Amino acid sequence: MKTGKILFILFLLFAMIVPGIQAGTVLTVKKDSAGAVVKKAPQTLRRDEMHLHVREFSKEALNAYRRDKDFNYDEKGGDTSVSWWERFWGWVWEQFRKIRLSAVPGSATFWKGFFIVAFSAVIIFIIVKLTGMDITLLFKGRPKVVEVPYRESLENIHEISFDEEIENAIGNHDFRLATRLLYLKTLKRLSDSGRIKWELDKTNSAYINELKHPVQKKRFGMLTREFEYVWYGGFPVDLPVFERIRNTFLDFNREVYR
Repeated sequence: MKTGKILFILFLLFAMIVPGIQAGTVLTVKKDSAGAVVKKAPQTLRRDEMHLHVREFSKEALNAYRRDKDFNYDEKGGDTSVSWWERFWGWVWEQFRKIRLSAVPGSATFWKGFFIVAFSAVIIFIIVKLTGMDITLLFKGRPKVVEVPYRESLENIHEISFDEEIENAIGNHDFRLATRLLYLKTLKRLSDSGRIKWELDKTNSAYINELKHPVQKKRFGMLTREFEYVWYGGFPVDLPVFERIRNTFLDFNREVYR
C-alpha cells in the first residue's frame, strides 16, 4: 500500500512538471515557514527578438587594397629587387637548414652539406679580402644614411678647406658635422702621406687595415669607432665632448707626423 502511494505521488509530480517543460516555462516551487508548498506563477522564457544587422565590406576599399602593391604577397615570381649577394646568403642559410634538419652526422648527406658550406665560406673570405669589404656590415647591416651639406668625392676631398669648415660647424653648434670633418681631414692627411689609398667607396675598416704601423693602426681604429658612434650612432655631442674628441684627433696627427 505504501508503495502504491509513493508511485501515485511521483506520478502527480511528473504530471505537473512535464506540461510546464513542454510549454517552454519554468515552474518555481517553494515552501512557506509552515512547510506548506507555495506555487508561483510560471516564468515564461522569452525569445530573443533582436534583429541582427550583417555588415559588409566596402567593395571600393577592397579594390583599393587589391591595387596596392604593398598588399600583394604573391611570391611566385620572386622578389626582383633582391641582390645577388642577398640571394647567395639565402642559399647558404638554406644549406645550413638542410644539414640541421635532415642530415645525420657522419652520413653522406651531412658531409656533402658540410663541404658545400665550408667551400662557400672560403669563397666569401677571398671576396672580402680582395674587395676590402667590411665584414661586420654582414651582421650589423648598412649604416644609417645621414644627409650631409656637401658631397665629398675623390676629386673634391682635397679641395675642402677643412679648418674653415670645422670652425663654421662649431659656430653653428653642429658638433656632429665638425667631428665628421675632423675624420675626413685625418683621412686626407693619411692619403697625402701615402699611408692609405683614398677611394670613395672604401670602408673605414679597410683604411685601418692599410696602416702598417701597429700603434698607428690601433689609435686610428679608436678614432674611427669614436667617429662612427657620433656620426652613425647618433651619440649626443656638446662642446665639451667635441673638444675632447678634437684633442684626440690632434694627438693622433701629432704622433703620426712628428
